[in-house]
Amino acid sequence: MNNLEDTPLNSFINLKELLSYKVNRESKADFLTFVRLMAPSLVSDFKMGRHIEIISNKLKELEEGKTKRLMVFLPPRSSKSVICSKLFPAWYIGRNPEHEILTVSHSDQLSSDFGRSVRDIVNTEEFQKIFSGVKLRSDVRAAGKWKTNHNGTYYAAGVRSQIAGRGAHVAILDDAMSEEDAISSAGRRFIKEWYPAGLRTRIMPGGSIVIINTRYHYDDLCGWLLKQQENMPEYETIPWEVVKIPAWLDEDAAELLDLPVGGSYFPQWKPDEVLRVDENEIKELLKSKHLAAAAFDVFDKEPPTDMELLKQPNFFVTPHIGGSAYEAIIAMGRAAINALDNI
Repeated sequence: MNNLEDTPLNSFINLKELLSYKVNRESKADFLTFVRLMAPSLVSDFKMGRHIEIISNKLKELEEGKTKRLMVFLPPRSSKSVICSKLFPAWYIGRNPEHEILTVSHSDQLSSDFGRSVRDIVNTEEFQKIFSGVKLRSDVRAAGKWKTNHNGTYYAAGVRSQIAGRGAHVAILDDAMSEEDAISSAGRRFIKEWYPAGLRTRIMPGGSIVIINTRYHYDDLCGWLLKQQENMPEYETIPWEVVKIPAWLDEDAAELLDLPVGGSYFPQWKPDEVLRVDENEIKELLKSKHLAAAAFDVFDKEPPTDMELLKQPNFFVTPHIGGSAYEAIIAMGRAAINALDNI
């Protein structure tokens, strides 16, 4: 066997090219590999968690047609939008450059931001190596609407924008309900009317829907859809597959991720001590009187189990009634006024 020093330089170059070829080929076939390759360019200090692996595999099944309806519930800052609303549409359009993708968020700005990110991924040299022959058309490439050279279309819209005339092989709803809409009966009523009459009619035969959502109310869009599913015969509905992972793992989520019950869902980035730090710091400040009083309307882990914190005389707990606060009511009023201005 030759010594490493005696190995010709062109052998290393050829090996690097071979490895690059294999990674690119695998990235084209497997979404999780695509995520591992591309995510570090979108998120500094990117960490791969088990929840990302689970979501990536579910999205691959959706592209393959094995899943038609998918809901993803994850804590904030868990890279769910990076995976579902940025990397997945890019990978999907690479594999299906003639298809149409629709992204809907609670505002035009947020949906356009997603569209810009997906467009920029498609335009990268790395993407072009994986999906050679799939390019952006030069005449239609705005952030909220662009086309591929195979006449595939990506369209982004706010939930109150016009989507009539748009089709979708895949529709991605990422926070389609703002917090103000979720806690407002009028906002919830609007989304329930919009979904069947607006979005649902845009889905191509055999098309798929992905909902990425922060749950602010039990009767939000996802809660309503799941309730509808319970009340309908199986033959009349396409079942929703739900990936629900809380910050502190319950038994179902722990089994799904193969992690300890009661531990952090993302130990590589948010270990238990990081998740606990806020509550622990507040508890110590309350005990030492450096903090006069505190009130929680929500907890990372519910129901809360830290009895020492709960029994502090200067600590107050409310049952998710933050939406009734003066500030929240003012915010809802402003949202209503802004909506009237956009009519």
